[in-house]
Amino acid sequence: MKKTSNLLLSALAVALCAGIFFSGCSKKEETSKKSKKSGKKTEESVDETDDETEDETEETGKPEDTSKESTAESSETKETAEFDIGEMDPYDAGMDYYFGSHGKEYNLEYAQRAFQMAADAGDGRGYFGLGLASREKSLEPDHHQKAMEYFEKAIEMNCPEGLCGKASLYESGWGVDYDVDLAFSLYKQAAEQGCDFGYVGMGQMYRTGMSGYAAEDPEKSLENYQKAIDSSDWYTAMYAINAIGNLYSSGCGTQPRDPEKALEWYQKAADGDYTPAIYNIGRKYNAGEGVSKDIPKALEYFETAAMRGNGDAACDIGWIYERGADVEKSEAEAEKWYKLSYQNGSKSGAFDLGCLYMYAKEITPDYDLMLTCLETAARERMAAAYGRLGYIYSEGVGVPEDDVKAVEWWTKGVKESDSTSASNMGWACQYGEGGVKQDFEKALDYYAMAIFFAYYDGNKTTEEYARNAIEGMVTDGSITREQADAALQKVADMTS
Repeated sequence: MKKTSNLLLSALAVALCAGIFFSGCSKKEETSKKSKKSGKKTEESVDETDDETEDETEETGKPEDTSKESTAESSETKETAEFDIGEMDPYDAGMDYYFGSHGKEYNLEYAQRAFQMAADAGDGRGYFGLGLASREKSLEPDHHQKAMEYFEKAIEMNCPEGLCGKASLYESGWGVDYDVDLAFSLYKQAAEQGCDFGYVGMGQMYRTGMSGYAAEDPEKSLENYQKAIDSSDWYTAMYAINAIGNLYSSGCGTQPRDPEKALEWYQKAADGDYTPAIYNIGRKYNAGEGVSKDIPKALEYFETAAMRGNGDAACDIGWIYERGADVEKSEAEAEKWYKLSYQNGSKSGAFDLGCLYMYAKEITPDYDLMLTCLETAARERMAAAYGRLGYIYSEGVGVPEDDVKAVEWWTKGVKESDSTSASNMGWACQYGEGGVKQDFEKALDYYAMAIFFAYYDGNKTTEEYARNAIEGMVTDGSITREQADAALQKVADMTS
């Protein structure tokens, strides 16, 4: 019997180190079917249910009254209030403009102006705010590097918030290599210097299990969050309150999910006028978690948050209209909201806008923007974007058909733990396509990887395709039954 190669185990190690547990943030899940080309897999959009949300998009309570003017189009056409912070602390004013809170209309330009005023006046928190804007509201290729520059400037001004901003980049591997030990150390240093946000950061790392490298600890997570909820800094306090809601929403270690308790904490953050919490409560109504499912009510919360600059809320609205979930299905309406999401720095918005153009039936697709959006999403480490990019080149969707370029994208996608990319690399090896030498053992390994990755990204259709492809290779004699069983057993052992 032939031995299977080491490609499976080596790829699994790469996938784990790359943070496989954090993939799949998009609202779309890839599916597959055989095309006319040698069993080649194509993709279509289907529903994906993902309860997780980034901590920066925490949920709040009842949305403020919004009129029918509250739409993606109205945000571009209505007059913007004049920049005026009065006697306010510039940093606080910047935060209000950044979140559209406390009577300020969301305006990123005004927020950045206020943050710069704070920095020019010697308040390092101004650079911290500018760092947040670069980290969260920009999708430019170097935005994480710019964020680091701002956080470093804050640190130079003895501002401990800068340490927290720097830690967030290392914690998530944004623009730098993952370094959870350094991230935790920086959060701890900030807390020791009197910055309550340092406790928030440590609490978050205990909640996620040091980003996958250690066991989750709900007790230590809550202990640290509790130290921050009474902070004199509004942003820190609201973030911590919302983060407690996230802990109960997703569950943590021995702490099971508790949607109703999560809503209580989200409401507290909402009462504090924290926009990410408004979005999160909308998500609960959208999913029917802790409350009865109510799409119209979810849309109220989403629109409120979207008009206050929350790109993920705008993305969710676009998804509702694209799918026709309790609303009249409208690709035009979905496009409008996805564009707003993309403009407000949401990588999910970029991905979903690109996918909308890929499969558009009712609108004229903008293929240049499609490519830009998907490349942006891939650069932002959205694993599924690599599979989509490979697909558009393999099928010639808005670009010249090019299987070699498709394989280039799928190869990158495998490194990011994308199940569809792994499955398509299996196809390439099985049939010798895209400049890849025909190799049935490698095909088997890639299909096994696809099954493993699908265990985490939830792509059941890709898993089914990969399993069927393996069985097909056994049937036609490309591999033995023993080889197939050995590869599948490795996957079972890894996911048990």
